[in-house]
Amino acid sequence: MIGAFLCFGAMFMISAGASLVEIAFVCIIYFVTGKRKLNSNNSDIRSGLSMHFARDLIYQFEADEIDERNWRPNFLVFSGSPKSRLYLIDIVYAISRKR
Repeated sequence: MIGAFLCFGAMFMISAGASLVEIAFVCIIYFVTGKRKLNSNNSDIRSGLSMHFARDLIYQFEADEIDERNWRPNFLVFSGSPKSRLYLIDIVYAISRKR
C-alpha cells in the first residue's frame, strides 16, 4: 500500500490532471469487472506442464510392455536393532537378492 501511495504521489507531481483521469479510469475498470463477477480457472504454468508430462508418461507406460525380469522388490523392514531380529533381515535378503 505504501508503494501504491508513493506512485500516486509521483503521478500527481508529474501531472495532477492526468493523474485524476487515470485514477478514475482504473476505478471504472475495477467496478465494471467487479459487477460482472468473472470466474477464471487460472493456474500457473508449472502445474500445467507437470500435468501434461504426467499424462504423456502414463500413456507411454500403458503402451509399453512390462518385462518382469527387470522387477526387483524393495523392502522396508522395521527390525529395531538389527542384531535382535536378524532373521527378518535374512528373509528380506533372501527374497530380494537371491530371487
